[in-house]
Amino acid sequence: MTIKTPAEQAESDLSAFYSTDLPGVQAATYGGEDVTLRNLVFEDDGEGDAVVRRAKCRVRKTEVASPAYRGAVVIGSDTWYVRRYRGSVNGLEWALDLEMEERPAFRR
Repeated sequence: MTIKTPAEQAESDLSAFYSTDLPGVQAATYGGEDVTLRNLVFEDDGEGDAVVRRAKCRVRKTEVASPAYRGAVVIGSDTWYVRRYRGSVNGLEWALDLEMEERPAFRR
């Protein structure tokens, strides 16, 4: 039996929460790399005609070393952009605030 360091054990325990069989867990891409998002929640302002949609989620730091403002997160066929990010209490995840603009693109 191999004894894990506390950091290795914490990462192992955390991986159980990233099973795509669980509700609120979604496969996605960030910067062209496959990632798994958990606690994915889409915010709804109740208006139905908002020009900006928002969502929140968490991603492991082992999958995204350093998120960037306006970094692209593709969920299904929709592209979302990082509006804000911060480290989580456990130090193993990023908490991401995402947004997707739905304004029409006018061209001249």
